[in-house]
Formats: sequence, C-alpha cells, structure tokens
Amino acid sequence: MAVALVAALAACNPQSDDNSTAPEPDNAALANAAAPVPGNLDAAVQAAFGGDATYDGKNDHYVLSHHKLVAAPFGPVLVSEGTAQDAAHASAGFISAIYLKQDGDGYTVAHRYPHAIETGSFGEVGEWKIRDDLLDLPVIEAKGGGTWQGYSCGYTDLVELTPQGPLTVARFQNAYSNKGAVTDDGTNITGTIAQVTPGQAFTVHFTGSRSFDATYKLINGKYALQGGDAHRLDGC
Repeated sequence: MAVALVAALAACNPQSDDNSTAPEPDNAALANAAAPVPGNLDAAVQAAFGGDATYDGKNDHYVLSHHKLVAAPFGPVLVSEGTAQDAAHASAGFISAIYLKQDGDGYTVAHRYPHAIETGSFGEVGEWKIRDDLLDLPVIEAKGGGTWQGYSCGYTDLVELTPQGPLTVARFQNAYSNKGAVTDDGTNITGTIAQVTPGQAFTVHFTGSRSFDATYKLINGKYALQGGDAHRLDGC
C-alpha cells in the first residue's frame, strides 16, 4: 500500500464499472477462512495465464499474484490479485476469478472474469480472502479504498462465486478517518465482520472514535443494512 495510505488509514475508492482500501492489511488476516483446496495450484495458474500472469487494463498494466485455488461445488476457481505497475492514485487493483475444468492432471479454462472485484487505489487491493461461512457457495471478501484530501474511506466487497459467475452480494463502508484533514484528534473508525449467521445475516463491529454494530440481512440474494443511517459511516 502506498505511503500516503499507510499514514492515514489506507482506505477509499469509488466503485468501478465492473464491481470497489481499508486499513493497511494485517498479514495474519490474509489467510483463507476456507479450508485449503486439494489440487495443483501451479497447473491452475499455467492453464489460466500460461507463462505470463499479466493483464493490460484500459490505462494500466497489471501483474497477477497471490493465487488461490478454490474448490467450488461446480468446479475449481482460480482467484488472483491484480496489481497495477506505477499506477496513479485513482487506479484500483482487482481480484480475478477464472473458472476451470479438470483436464487429466491439469485444467482448461471454462470462463474468465478478470474484474470479479475492482477496489483500492495506487493500483493495489488492500486485503482479501475466501470465506466459506457466509453462504453455501464460496465468497471473496475484499477490502479497498484510499485517501483523498485528508479523508480516508475503506470499503468491503463480498462476491459470491456462483455457477453463472461472480455475484456481488454486499458492499459496505468499513472504515473512515478525517485525521489528515483536521487539526484536532479527528475521527477514526474501522469495522470488521464479527458475527455470521450462515445464509441469513452478518454483523460488522465498528470500533474507534465511535463503537457500534451494523447488521446486514440476506434479502433476495443480497445483504441489506438493517437499522438505517445510524449504522452507516460517513462517506468521502
């Protein structure tokens, strides 16, 4: 994450056309919540990218790394992090999802979703992992955002890996700070998913200048905030 983000909160990014960094990632938090998938990760990466795990976006050149092979019920999915090289502040990173088919000891590509999630700034995603505790299908949780004129905002995207492709089931603001814009102590609040009722709801626990809980309930396949704006952070 760029130094400007670390100094504030490393957190705020407008959502892209495809699908959108939060506090500086804790390396311990990057471990998959889901169990490791049996399979050949190297073979999956080879099938997906050959010898060149890169992607040319509209304005940036991305390198894909931190691959995870997910055992979805409908088949293996290779999830990868795309980081832009020498990116501008406004450039996001992305999470790619490539659906594979078993082919002998290797794989072939069934479908490509290069921008399953687009989030972050300076071409980087904040942090991400695979969750198996929210829904019946695997869910990518990605945090991203950045700092603008002293105000930092972070957002969390939850994207379900469905047979029809990645589906965004929730996007909520998980961090806010104005410490770079004010001379007093300012406001600094961050939240993490602290409680999950599988297939029904989850609760985000916020701490810092103000402590509160926000509950999101699954309604018609999407998570909706309960309780109104009192349970929502200020935007950037």
